[in-house]
Amino acid sequence: ITRILQAMDVDNDKNISYTEFVAACWSWQEQELNQVWSAFTKMDLDGDGCLTVDEFVQVLMGDDAKQKLINKEDFEDMVRQIDTNGNGKIEWDEFVAFMKGQPQGAIPIPIPSGNGR
Repeated sequence: ITRILQAMDVDNDKNISYTEFVAACWSWQEQELNQVWSAFTKMDLDGDGCLTVDEFVQVLMGDDAKQKLINKEDFEDMVRQIDTNGNGKIEWDEFVAFMKGQPQGAIPIPIPSGNGR
């Protein structure tokens, strides 16, 4: 997970900006699905299988959220765009579809084998 986050931090400022996050989402391949699952579970702080705005803020901005360029409203907008079923959270299928640039309502993506909860 640390290597993934370090690779996303292009400007080496120890923070993942929204731009760095989105850029990282565009360049992965199928064989990296396990790494994506690891990143998803790392961001899923409460282990409920969904990502919330608060989890995004905590993971991507840390404790120093007021010093960042992205505010909570921007994260709320991002979650709304990715959240295809409209429940206010991002599930695994929605996360993978977003990372792959798939349209809304894409085919569900199975959790990588051996990595279930």
